[in-house]
Amino acid sequence: MSKLQFSGYRLQPMGSHPRIADKRATYDLFGPVNKLWSANYDRAMTAFVACLREFGEHARRKDLAEGGVGAGGTGVPELSVWRGARSSC
Repeated sequence: MSKLQFSGYRLQPMGSHPRIADKRATYDLFGPVNKLWSANYDRAMTAFVACLREFGEHARRKDLAEGGVGAGGTGVPELSVWRGARSSC
């Protein structure tokens, strides 16, 4: 098993009230979201997505190093394909 520490954030799982922290502040990853609190929630979600991206890159590197899924023509798109994808929202 390999430990992964995110470069700029620290996840704080706290049941139904999870948080994410950076060097400056801690942000709530739960609602309700209204106009007054939406900036903090937006920062929290942006940080969470950055952590997901780091995790994905870590998992891919580990798979490639071990010759697992994604190594050598398994039909899994390269990471650059995913980075270029655009949301339909």
